[in-house]
Amino acid sequence: MIRTEKSDLRRLFVSLLFVAGSSIPLVSPASAQAGTLECVVTDYGAIPNDDTADTAAIQAAIDACKGTGGRVIVPAGLWHTGGLTLGSDMQFDLLGGAVLKLVPDVKQMIRVTTEPPLSHKKLGFYAGIFAPNVNNLIINGPGTIDGSGPDFWDKDFYNLNLGRPTLPRPEPTLEIADCRNSHVRGVQFVNMASFAMRFNRCHDVSAVDVSIQNDLRSPNTDGIQITDTDNAFITRANIRTGDDAIVIKSYTKVVDNLVVSDSYLESDDGAIKFGTQVYKGIRNSSFSNIIINNSRYGISLFQYDGSYFRNNRFDNIVIRSGGRYPRQYPLVVDIDRRKSDGEYGTIDGLVFSNISIDTSGASLISGNERSLIRNLTLSNINIMTPKKVFDLSKSGGKPSGNRDIRRDSQSENYASVPAHMVLANIDGLVIDGLTIDQRDANRPRSALALLKVQNAVVDGLTTNTAAAPILAMENGNLDIGRVTNHADKAQQPQP
Repeated sequence: MIRTEKSDLRRLFVSLLFVAGSSIPLVSPASAQAGTLECVVTDYGAIPNDDTADTAAIQAAIDACKGTGGRVIVPAGLWHTGGLTLGSDMQFDLLGGAVLKLVPDVKQMIRVTTEPPLSHKKLGFYAGIFAPNVNNLIINGPGTIDGSGPDFWDKDFYNLNLGRPTLPRPEPTLEIADCRNSHVRGVQFVNMASFAMRFNRCHDVSAVDVSIQNDLRSPNTDGIQITDTDNAFITRANIRTGDDAIVIKSYTKVVDNLVVSDSYLESDDGAIKFGTQVYKGIRNSSFSNIIINNSRYGISLFQYDGSYFRNNRFDNIVIRSGGRYPRQYPLVVDIDRRKSDGEYGTIDGLVFSNISIDTSGASLISGNERSLIRNLTLSNINIMTPKKVFDLSKSGGKPSGNRDIRRDSQSENYASVPAHMVLANIDGLVIDGLTIDQRDANRPRSALALLKVQNAVVDGLTTNTAAAPILAMENGNLDIGRVTNHADKAQQPQP
């Protein structure tokens, strides 16, 4: 079992970085071939550490280098800029000590027009740095992109109790669209106005050694979005943000073969999220060797738009839930629909293995009686609670993944079922090793609830609850193997 004390989380994260550190070569300024064109922004009139925007000078350097295989070099210093447009066959190198800070004026950003459902904005969106239709683009750190986040929001935003800013802002700071063989490496993102970066309709892309750091209260500050993209690779990411850390969406094509590994994620909402806009599908993704800390949702899969999630795996992951919200879900999976005339999507071939969870909340994995989750595997899952757990009877509605979603009135809600792990509407379930250490003796829960589950095998359940180890209802063809309950006097309610 992987322990989840703070010191262990730090040690595991450091070890993951050390092990992965030599596995992926970075393209850095030092590795550029002799004779490569170098376009230093100061040669085009950019002046650091003043109050003047250097947009035109930096764009001139980009225009001189794009298409040549050359390098745009942004040296150390503070550089103010409006929107920039990158091109193919080039590197954009932010050297150590370089800070590229967005001018807090959305009219100086890049206006990208599009039509629904390609954007949640009907008339498009603003981007700080835009890379459309690019091949062989590399954006290198270790410099910083500062999104000037609060400067784009309503004045005194945090005290206004708004769900989201009412003013226009760049969404995202970095948009790489319709691309091939393009990569972001070693860049530091801070103070995002909205989400930091998106790979949109791309093929063969990566984000390596990327750091994204935002206030945990910050609105809509997703870390990395993967949209309509295949063959994407994210490793050694360090993301701390107010919205989803890594989020996957599918508008016009299936997201296929996404690999995420060796990363640290912290989110006031969802650390890893599928949805809530998945109109085509997500398949063949792999998430491994990840620490999720202080997050409301650890791993959340919301299937609301009539598509599919197929053959997605999560392995060797530590989840410590937390954040501002009292009810937390280390794992949440849901099949539902937005409207009563909508179609239900499907989830098939979902695997959670070697997952260590520290939470006061509970996990909820639920299909729908009209669309069952099929072929779900839970292997070596270890759950530990603090000395006081959340009262599940106060859960209210089930999680939605988006505050604007209004579900079908026939939605099934199992959020208040008194169990550490609730599994509902499933056909084909394998549980091979589930250990639960409940430390709150005053609110005993069942270890596992099986509700409308069929063709299930449960083996190796170990718990210490004063409640029934398994709650079961309307199930069929269950094979229950080893169940061990270590409940004793020490687990009884204390006066």
